[in-house]
Amino acid sequence: MAESIDVQEGIPIPKVNRYNFETWPIGGSRYFDELTQVEACASAAYSYAKHHGNGFRMTRRKEGDGYRIWRIE
Repeated sequence: MAESIDVQEGIPIPKVNRYNFETWPIGGSRYFDELTQVEACASAAYSYAKHHGNGFRMTRRKEGDGYRIWRIE
């Protein structure tokens, strides 16, 4: 016998804003320990720029034992 599932409506989906691209200034940067972290940030930045169409661009470089990503536009 299947159990009844409580379905709720009208609950808004919370906005995830992990990298705060809206407030990230040109020339600002973030440091990441792992390559996978900087790749995730770069991918999110690409999606953000594509969605908002605002010319948001990033570049990344290896720095010491980790990686740094900068906003360049």
